[in-house]
Amino acid sequence: MREPRGAVVVPDSGRDDVKDTLDSVRAYLPAATPVVIDDRPRPAASRALGQDCVVLPPLPYPRNAHGGLWVRECYAFRWVLANLDVDYVLRLDTDALVIGPGLGTAVVERFGADPSCGVLGAYRATLSGALRDFAPAARGVKSESGLRGLFLRPGCRAALRPLLRAAEANGYVAGEHALGAVYALRPEMLARWQQAGWLDLDALSRSKLGEDWIVGLAARAAGYTIGEMGGPGGLLALSWRSLPAPPAELVQGGALATHSVRGWQDLSEAEIRRYFAQLRT
Repeated sequence: MREPRGAVVVPDSGRDDVKDTLDSVRAYLPAATPVVIDDRPRPAASRALGQDCVVLPPLPYPRNAHGGLWVRECYAFRWVLANLDVDYVLRLDTDALVIGPGLGTAVVERFGADPSCGVLGAYRATLSGALRDFAPAARGVKSESGLRGLFLRPGCRAALRPLLRAAEANGYVAGEHALGAVYALRPEMLARWQQAGWLDLDALSRSKLGEDWIVGLAARAAGYTIGEMGGPGGLLALSWRSLPAPPAELVQGGALATHSVRGWQDLSEAEIRRYFAQLRT
């Protein structure tokens, strides 16, 4: 079986070592094209990230992890649909790493086995087996799409309400989403988003919803489900502020991508990145 062709969308705020993250992509996803969204306060689109890397210029939207990020990601998704023929799209934070071979193949196989699945990520369970809490996302969606949203951000509300109605008609569980650190998207779902005009909802740039919350909402609105690649023994070992387990344990457990490399107990980000870089070489 050939190595699946992919696009890896990476928003780069300048906070992390994006070159190391891209090196992990090159090592373990050799048929994937890195697509970097230049999201730095001072744009640096000409910096050397490698000839294989596409760097998209910054857009005039708020630099945040909320609606502004969603709108900038949509710009990248439109670029991918227009310029690449891919089997999957991977969204990767700069403080995440690919740490083993075969992630692209696993994603494509999962999408092939379940045509209804549009998103694969750390969905319902953490690495320890604890259930993820969708309540904050559910409250946020309810607030922005309801009466409060009419007064605070009417443009966001107008953009959200059709998405929410369509998602609820398809069985949307309030607030459901895959953790935004690392997740995979089905290209056919992105094409459906584009056809519906959902990749051009610039009004959402001022939304306070997490971009991963909006991804979950849009996936269900388009008639797709969210699949699990996290949880105990999962291929995605993700946590919000640090690694979910010691680096060696992640590798031994078969994880193929992890987040966040910014720390693990007494280990610094530099030490964690150096550990995984040594494995790559």
